[in-house]
Amino acid sequence: MVGSIWAHEEYNGAKMPRIAHRGARYEGTALDLVDRALQLGATHQDILTLGDKTSEALLWENVFIHNGLYNPGMWQDPWRGANLYNGIKDGKVFLTFLQQIDCFNVHGWPDDPGMPTYLPDINDMGLSVMPQAVSFELTPQGKPVISGTRSVSTGGWWWGIPASCPNPQLAYEFARFITSKANQALECSKFGMIPVRKDILLKLPDVFSQGWVGDIFQDVG
Repeated sequence: MVGSIWAHEEYNGAKMPRIAHRGARYEGTALDLVDRALQLGATHQDILTLGDKTSEALLWENVFIHNGLYNPGMWQDPWRGANLYNGIKDGKVFLTFLQQIDCFNVHGWPDDPGMPTYLPDINDMGLSVMPQAVSFELTPQGKPVISGTRSVSTGGWWWGIPASCPNPQLAYEFARFITSKANQALECSKFGMIPVRKDILLKLPDVFSQGWVGDIFQDVG
């Protein structure tokens, strides 16, 4: 409903659809679409064979495109994460799906020139958990034929020490240093990473209590 309003009213001197997600042919877009299917209850086999649950996820995409709710730049240009950031900055995107690290990149930090904000107003960022997945088709009683979940898959980055490392002891000490409790808490609060240390992961609200940062990690918890 709100997407239709945004698409048909003039903002910043122009009318255009202002909902978007990644649309380039790469893993970021694939992960978004696979998440939708998994939320509807698709299995790995369903995804590989375009089973009913996967088709249902793609039906929603078709509905949004057919009704002019998605900004067409997402498939015309096509868009990756950085394009979504700039779409938010330019007022072309009002609503999108972001991972935690995306939220931190969009918000930025006033005291860090390496992470400038993409928001016209840095205080104007609303966050919400993923909506519950439901089928497009309804029962005669008006209920979704399929009621899914809010779950999404999780990716990440890892440090590793090569077997051919010229100084394995120094590399090990470096790995221990960057994964210390204090340093990992600082890294995660700066870039939105999900902690791997259990003493942080199990006490997220205690470690991350700074406004919107705390809200993000509270949702994870």
